[in-house]
Parts: sequence; structure tokens; C-alpha cells
Amino acid sequence: MGKVKVMTDSLASQVAAGEVVERPSSVVKELIENSLDAGAKIIDVIIEKGGKALIRVIDDGEGMSRDDSILSIERHATSKLLKSSDLNNISTFGFRGEALPSIASVSKFRLSTRRHNALVGTEILIDGGKVKDIRDSGDAPGTRVDIRALFFNVPARKKFLRADTTEISRIETVVRVAAISRYDVGFSLRHGKRSILKLGPANKQIDRIIDLIGPNYRDGLIELNYTNGSEASPRITGWVSAPGVTVNNKKSQFVFVNDRPVECLSIKNACREAYKGMMERGSHPLIFLFLDINPNEVDVNIHPSKKEIKFRNEKVVQREITSLLVEALRKSVSQSLREGAVAKVPSFSTESDHLIELIESSNVSGDEPVVFDDSPVDLSSFDFGDIKKKLSKSHFDLVNDPIEQSFEILGVLLNKYIIIQKTEGLLLIHKRASNERILYEKALKQIEEQGVLHSQALLVPLILSLLPDDYEIALNSVSLLKRIGLEIEDFGNNNIKVETLPSVFAGNDSEGFVTSIICELRDSGTNAAVEMSLSELTKSLSSKVSQYHESRTTDEMNAMISDLLKCDMPYVDTRGRATMIELSMGEIDRRFEGG
Repeated sequence: MGKVKVMTDSLASQVAAGEVVERPSSVVKELIENSLDAGAKIIDVIIEKGGKALIRVIDDGEGMSRDDSILSIERHATSKLLKSSDLNNISTFGFRGEALPSIASVSKFRLSTRRHNALVGTEILIDGGKVKDIRDSGDAPGTRVDIRALFFNVPARKKFLRADTTEISRIETVVRVAAISRYDVGFSLRHGKRSILKLGPANKQIDRIIDLIGPNYRDGLIELNYTNGSEASPRITGWVSAPGVTVNNKKSQFVFVNDRPVECLSIKNACREAYKGMMERGSHPLIFLFLDINPNEVDVNIHPSKKEIKFRNEKVVQREITSLLVEALRKSVSQSLREGAVAKVPSFSTESDHLIELIESSNVSGDEPVVFDDSPVDLSSFDFGDIKKKLSKSHFDLVNDPIEQSFEILGVLLNKYIIIQKTEGLLLIHKRASNERILYEKALKQIEEQGVLHSQALLVPLILSLLPDDYEIALNSVSLLKRIGLEIEDFGNNNIKVETLPSVFAGNDSEGFVTSIICELRDSGTNAAVEMSLSELTKSLSSKVSQYHESRTTDEMNAMISDLLKCDMPYVDTRGRATMIELSMGEIDRRFEGG
């Protein structure tokens, strides 16, 4: 007999189930998508033992007739695709015709469905892919699917399921994602008798998002709304977080294409590029992106579970997303500059003479700045973590040609903040943060244009003795370090020889500087040389080098301010913290006059 055999229908269904049904959350995802395609406005999910014992999904959608319900459990049955050309115009969630028969083949399955105008519905019972009964049902209009004993007949797959708490968490994520995508639909999730999630239909998408992430983030989100009218380009809407508004993981990053939650590498890269140089390592922005695009321009059929998609014009979409986010972030940060100043000016003590001295110092002249050694003004509270309500257009806006606006340096506060007088009030500039931003953008531009940072050769090479782990990391990172102007070579016995330093380095502690860069690589992981991006390393370099760039004379500070205002993102340092704060005359007057 030949070796090649045709699989039985039962085995074929179980193989298909391996592609579609990985775990309980996969089942929930498929059933919710079917409910949404059926026009449901309320979807209830009930699970037991992390979905291993029971998954029940009930919706109030249009339901199915008996003939359709019987066909729905046949392999390759679908109401979404009639001809091959329809694959280029998919606008629904479920379309493969595999979900229900695949799920039924690895569980004890019950389907009860009834159309809204029908007197009775249909109930179908299936056990491990074998139909046990088809009969009338008196359930409410819509569809209810019960999945019990998932993988009872596939023990090899069942043993790979995780603890109940893990499976519950994954199911909750699936429901949350669906709830963000379709804010007009009510969702609930219950585990046994415990209610995990209960969301009624929302009027606006942002209301649903805030319901899920909490009201504290509302003022920290930037709204997006973009379209260029081209059929090949998507309409992009959504919300992203402002610099300084971050979370410590990527679980609050969601992308939807035509309402479908997707994984798309090009979109991830676009978002990462937009936030480059504005976040601390380990911090991540909140992202809720919704792309509406002609279905002909996107392929949603490249992954069995429909997680991944591919755009026809990948580079165009990626470029448009990056440009949109960068522009939105720039506008938001400049606006927040003013808002943060007005909303976060601290309450001054009764010793107002210190502030009066600061204001009246505008009469100071001379080349050397005045240094105020004593002041009750605590500027550490200024940050972008709490973005306030938008101000009216009447407030002055640094976005409008900030370089052209005249300013006068009054002095330096505690050798930390440059005090500037403008027509509209005071501007306080953080020296170190500003230097960090300037160095970062200059370094990144130099690397992009020339491939490496300029370096300076040491008259006498520096020999450094390192710990064994640091020694190994340094040698694994030779080519990466060379691109930031730091050339090293092996000197044996856990020693390295440093031949050059970045030209921007101007300090005396060369050994401490090199060691700190290697420590940064070490802290990023054992494969630091591969995993740590050049952008991240350049950001680290700029923060370390900035401490050696102390602008002290008026000319130096003027030059620094001019360089800062020429940056693409002058208002925050590389960790998303403010480089400058404005105090308008109106605010200062109100503080004194009590208005």
C-alpha cells in the first residue's frame, strides 16, 4: 500500500483546530468575532476554570436559521466568501469557515441559535466532532455557544495549557481588545460567579478606552485624526500618550485595521520611530491606533488566526504613521509647556521678596549671568506627567517660529535653570536636560548622515581593567561602540585599551565615562551589543556627556538656547522630561494680586 493517505474529516478538523484553537482565549476570540459579524450589541462571556471546563458566549445578534446553523458546523462553510476575488475585499472578522467545526472537534459543543422573527430556534450538540443531536431550541433570539471540556480528546494539547489564572488573563485581554475595537457594543466577562468585566455600550471611543485604562490617563492622551484622501493611504484616528505619560510594559498598545485587532511589524516600527529619544529605557507609550483603509490595500489572510496583516504599500503607511505621531507629539509638548507652567506653579511662601528679586533682576546687565543662591521656588514639581486642560489660543505659542522670538537672559538659578525674560513673561530652561536633547539630536543626525560619531584620538591610550562579565560585553560590542566614537580593543586579562573617545566628550574622568557606557550595555541584557539599538545607546551617551557641558557665560547660554530651539523636539529631554517651563505675566500677576 502507498504511504500517502487522505485524512479523515475528524483528523482534518483536529489539525485545523491546531491552527485556529491554540487555547481557551483563541476560542473566545473566534466566538466574539462571529457575534460581532452577526450584528450583536451585547456579548456576554462566561468561563469556568480558565475556560478549560466551560466557555459560554451569548450574543443578541441576528441568529441563524436551521439550515444555516447546520452548515455552520461543516468545514469550509462561510457566509463571507463566495468567490476567490472576495479574498481581496474582506471586511468582516470571521471568513475562513474553520472556527466552529474546529472548536467542535476538540470539545463538547453546544450551539443554540434563533433568528429574531422566528418562533423557535435550533440547538446542535456535538461531541468531539461527532454530531449527537439537532433539535428545536427555545433560547432567546441571537446565538449561544457552549464549549465544555476543551481538548478532552487531545490530551497532548491539553497538557500545554497554563494555570487557570494565566488563561483567565489571556481571555480578559481578548475581551478588552474587542471592547476597544467596538465601543458601541456592550461586553461582560464572568469567571464562575465572579464578574471580571462589565461594559455597557459607549457613546465615544475615548470613553471606552478610559473605562478600561482608568480616568487618570485621560488628560495624558493626544487625539489623532488624519487622512490625505488617497485610497492607498489609511484614515488614521486614535489616541497616543504624551511624552512623560508612560507605562512599564507594552500591554497598553493596540492597533486596529478596519476594526480588526492586528499585529503589524511596520506599524510597531513606525510608533517606535516616532517616540525615539523621548522615553526612558523600559518605559512605553500608550497607543490606540485605528486605521481605516480600503480592504483591497491590505491582506488579512496571511496568518491562520488572522493576527497578522500586510499592507500593499507598507512603506507609505509606515511613513505616514511616523510623521503623524511626530507632529502630534511636537504640538502636544509645546502646548503642555504652557499648560504645565500655568497649572503647576507652586504656592509661594509669605517671603515674596525672593520672587520680587527674581522679577526685578531684569535690570541686570553685563556679560556674566547672575546666580541666585537662595530661592524658595521648588522647580522639581514641573513635569509632563499630568497634562492639564487645553488653554485658549490667546496664550503665546512657542511653536510659531520660536527662534524668531526675542529673549533676554536674566541669570541662572542655582546653576541649574537659565532665567529668560520675554515680552509675555518668564521662561525657565533646564541646562542639563537641554544639553542632553541637543547632543542626542546632533549625534543621531551625524550617525544617520555619516554612519558614525566623530571621535578624538587619545594621546595616551587608556587601559581599563574590567570585571569578567563587563570585559566580555565590551568585546562583543566593539563595532557598536565604534559607531558612537568609542574605539576599544582587547588588551588581555580582562583589560581593554581605549583608543578614542567621542568628540563631544569634554570631561576629565575618561575612565568613569567609558565604564558607565559599558555598564549601560551590561544592564540592557546579556546580548546587549545585538539587542540595544544605536538610538538607545546614543541616548545613553548624550545623557552621560551632558554633565560635562556646563554653559556658564551668557554667550555660551545664548548658543545653547539657539541650538535647543533648532531641535526637532526641543521641549523634552531624551526621557520625556521638560527642558523648559513658561510663567506668563498674567499668571505672575495673579499670584501677587490674588486674582
